[in-house]
Amino acid sequence: MNRRHRGMVALAAVPLIGIAAPRYLWFRRGRLPSECRQNTITSKGGIPLSTTCIARGRPHAIIVAHGFLKCTRTPGILWMMQQLADRFDVHALDFAGHGESGGASAMDFAAAGQDLACLVEHVRRQGYRRVAVVGYSMGAAAAMYAAAHGVPLDAVVSVCGPVRPPESLGQRPRSTALWRWWAALMGTRLDETLRPGPWPLEYVDRVAPTPLLIVHHEMDTLIRRTDSEALYAKARPPKDYLSVPGALHAIPPASGDAVIAWLEQRLAHTDPL
Repeated sequence: MNRRHRGMVALAAVPLIGIAAPRYLWFRRGRLPSECRQNTITSKGGIPLSTTCIARGRPHAIIVAHGFLKCTRTPGILWMMQQLADRFDVHALDFAGHGESGGASAMDFAAAGQDLACLVEHVRRQGYRRVAVVGYSMGAAAAMYAAAHGVPLDAVVSVCGPVRPPESLGQRPRSTALWRWWAALMGTRLDETLRPGPWPLEYVDRVAPTPLLIVHHEMDTLIRRTDSEALYAKARPPKDYLSVPGALHAIPPASGDAVIAWLEQRLAHTDPL
């Protein structure tokens, strides 16, 4: 191959690298631990939802809820599940349109909250004394929505949860035509339009009496500190706030130990004597 042909091949490879790099860096998928059990439940709308659990016979269960464009196999989510499994049974689901679940995602927090409610119902039937949710980004919004609308939870942790619509987004649905194909390559099936909302600032005050921990990562470029503080101010007790220095958006290891310690304390406080 001469120099000219090598140059043409290199030039042609640039778009492929641009596609592959995010897939294998930011959106890469890990392998489930051997002890994980997978199952499928059905959403209220008839969509099959993939669930995963690590069950070791613990009295309490924690549900881990991933963010937009992520899934249970996202390395950070897998890390958090394994850390939690030292103390709790752990369950997780892929929201509609994500991972191994069916359907498509419109970034609808109410729909995600309803998906989560289906898993809570499934987990409750297994006889756990306490069930809590740790949600990241969109998963945090879903957890707060579920608790605010009467889903029986014993604690909720919101890590880098969205608060209100960004000024650049506005309130109108946004077409996904230009980047739906890219999201599919990253592992997420999008609806024809994105309809983010309802926003947690509208309903966080109804999460109580469920204990709520709001976690802000200080290097988060998506969620401003002032917004996280506004969410905390709007929430009613029992509530706690944690700010984590040097942490990027919704990275589980950055706040994982503190979140687990809070869950242990809160669930112990609600245990019968």
